Amino acid sequence: MAAATIGILGASRFGIAALQDRAIDVVTTPYGDLPYETGTLAGISVIWIRRFGWSDNRPSHLVNHRAHISALSLLGVRRAFTLNGFGGVNDELQVGDIVVPHDYIKFLHREPPSILEGAGWARVDLGASVGGPYCPDIRQALIAAAEQRSQRTLWRRAVNVCVQGPHLETEAEIEAVRRLGADIISTTIYPELVFARELGICFASICWISNLAGRESTGRWNAPGDDELTAILARAVELIPAEPQTCQCQASRANHASASRAPTRA
Repeated sequence: MAAATIGILGASRFGIAALQDRAIDVVTTPYGDLPYETGTLAGISVIWIRRFGWSDNRPSHLVNHRAHISALSLLGVRRAFTLNGFGGVNDELQVGDIVVPHDYIKFLHREPPSILEGAGWARVDLGASVGGPYCPDIRQALIAAAEQRSQRTLWRRAVNVCVQGPHLETEAEIEAVRRLGADIISTTIYPELVFARELGICFASICWISNLAGRESTGRWNAPGDDELTAILARAVELIPAEPQTCQCQASRANHASASRAPTRA
């Protein structure tokens, strides 16, 4: 049984194409007012946050990650995922492949590093003992949805290196992160993954290879068509279980921070 409400972070185009009974609302977070969309996918309630702003014009290094994850928490969302077009670092990846990453490396620093400022020593475990930084339950649902609703090559595991942006990386930088074990490269997955874990939200990512990093420009953006992506998203929300099955994501907040520090609605 799917969760009552699933959160999705993605570009405006895909939300407009995918959501049925779409409506717009605004939530007040400690980090600013945030417009969001509500609707249904496969009859399941969904909250869609436009990750790069309402007009998709906010550069990645200025994305308000705290507002996004705080909004999900305030709206009662406990299971969420994001969809993205990322660069391919692994030489075996091809443009158009679908990837569900399982781990990340961060080559950036963004302030603040925690959404639980003032709540003591906020330190969450992101290692193998808790299934990694990406929720294993959500990952499995995304993998199954892509297997069932797409004919594209699917990578079930990948290391995502997150860099500062907004400029593209040099050839030498791509070679360096490739040698460190990175498969894909992005500018947004951190710190939202950490903030989600801090607030007890199961969170994962599905992405497609939009370009071959260091070898070609992102000018010719390659993304799945609206119908294909909608089919994957609809199946994913059907497969996401209502309660944690194998993950410990939602226990992290109780273990590491006082519940009284959770964001509250104004």
